[in-house]
Amino acid sequence: MPSTADARGGGEGPGQGETDLARRPSHGTVVDPGFVPARGLASPHLQTLWAAYRRPVADSPVAFDLFPTADGDLLRVARLGDVPRDDGRPIVLLLHGLTGSHRSRYIRGMAGGLLAAGYEPRVVEFRGVEGGPMRTARSYHAGFTEDLAHYVAHLKRTEPARPLAAVGFSLGGNVLLRWLAEAGSDATLAWAGTVSVPFDLAVCARALHQGGGKPYGAVLLRELRRHTAERVRRHGHPTLTAHDVLRCRSFVEFDDRYVAPLFGFRSAEDYYERCSSGRILGSLPGPTLLVQSEDDPLVPASVLPRAEILARSTVLYRTRAGGHVGFIEDGDHGRHC
Repeated sequence: MPSTADARGGGEGPGQGETDLARRPSHGTVVDPGFVPARGLASPHLQTLWAAYRRPVADSPVAFDLFPTADGDLLRVARLGDVPRDDGRPIVLLLHGLTGSHRSRYIRGMAGGLLAAGYEPRVVEFRGVEGGPMRTARSYHAGFTEDLAHYVAHLKRTEPARPLAAVGFSLGGNVLLRWLAEAGSDATLAWAGTVSVPFDLAVCARALHQGGGKPYGAVLLRELRRHTAERVRRHGHPTLTAHDVLRCRSFVEFDDRYVAPLFGFRSAEDYYERCSSGRILGSLPGPTLLVQSEDDPLVPASVLPRAEILARSTVLYRTRAGGHVGFIEDGDHGRHC
């Protein structure tokens, strides 16, 4: 992760960055960083489950800001850590995964590391998670960039002098990459990072009901149905009742019956095609680090991108182990992940 000096633009002599870029190939880079899983946690499932349920994280103060959206809902942003509002340190936006929130251990762990390094982490929560506002029928999906764009525009107006970066996890990483490509040069992030992104939504949706992905798919779908059914009870849906939502038996069925009609897609397949981040990786406008594992039980290795389709300023860390949002190394068992 870049240092605070890097985020502010320091650490290079005049023209050095341009010279380095001129020597690089016209596409991105794939690197094996040599990650070695912690002893006893070599399995992708142990990596994934330890990170989600056992990773030690410190408690830190949480404060919430609420921002009205254009369609009448409220966006909730969690400020983690006791950072004064006029502190001036660089801001790093954190985007959680499906059914996650500011409470997720990977979010709290990353926030702790950012605070120690001199950054201010802020969690941009997707609509209606963990008791958040739920004022309209619309929730979120893997390509829903509207709220992120709204909040970044707010920061540019209210705190224009503060460097801004972002890190997205799993579904949140897909949202971040989609927004970066849509915003282009207007994104103006110092850097961006993602972890365990489902680059091909169609392949990953089906992987959650096959082989090693089935237990995770069952848990995620159960939580997703619960949150969604409550929203439908309150605000309705073009075609479904809350009972219909609870009866969805797969992610493809859920996306076809709930997501597609609500957000104007023709079908689940149309949604997957239009919102998968794998097809826009060549359009990312600035320094971006992607961290992916070949043994991820939720994201098959077949969807991991090749260097040739990456933007020039993108680096993919492709590890052989690490699970899904795991990457627990020996010695600390995740205290610094």
